[in-house]
Amino acid sequence: MADAVDRAEYHSRWEAEWTDGVVQGDKWDTRASAPSLTKLVSSGALELKGKKSIVPGCGRGYDVLLFAGVGSDALGLEISQTAVDVASGYRDSLQIPDEHKKKANFVLGDFFKYGGGQFDVGFDYNFFCAIHPSMRADWAKQWSKLIVPGGELVTLLYPVDPTREGGPPFYTDPNVAKDLLEANGFECKELSPVDPSASIPFRAGSEYLGRWIRNMQ
Repeated sequence: MADAVDRAEYHSRWEAEWTDGVVQGDKWDTRASAPSLTKLVSSGALELKGKKSIVPGCGRGYDVLLFAGVGSDALGLEISQTAVDVASGYRDSLQIPDEHKKKANFVLGDFFKYGGGQFDVGFDYNFFCAIHPSMRADWAKQWSKLIVPGGELVTLLYPVDPTREGGPPFYTDPNVAKDLLEANGFECKELSPVDPSASIPFRAGSEYLGRWIRNMQ
């Protein structure tokens, strides 16, 4: 088990990172949603219209905006106020229908303490790899509280690279995520490597797509 860290201190680093500046394409910013997620949404394989969705660690909000664009009431959760401001400003700068903007909202909050209701769909990409490994058991417990019975959690797991040391982003073992989620009421619908052609180029070959259904119990 990974050594524990001071969570308040660890969380504060993200405000410092955003205050320092995160331009598009810099650090963890991928300029757009991952192609694998875009395909999942555009094909209708991930049902979002009329559903509530949440994206923790949403950054500039690309995925929140993608979900809102197909009719989901989408919430981006960030631990940094500066990140919330950046995401809100980015949304407002886009030439997209006002109804889509109204469905894409960004709030300040701690994922592990968030109590603003439950969601039909959750998406986790740059969040699991950013939290310290000592927080991962609590990560799974919190997702079990946030997703409604029968709802779906989609995880794009990265970096799946056993040679990676340190972080963030921390090495992500898909089987660890699977064990944690199944122990907290999720059933694995899919867990498979992402085809390199469906990844952002510099992440190709190091991503797994997971789809998890919250048990009805």
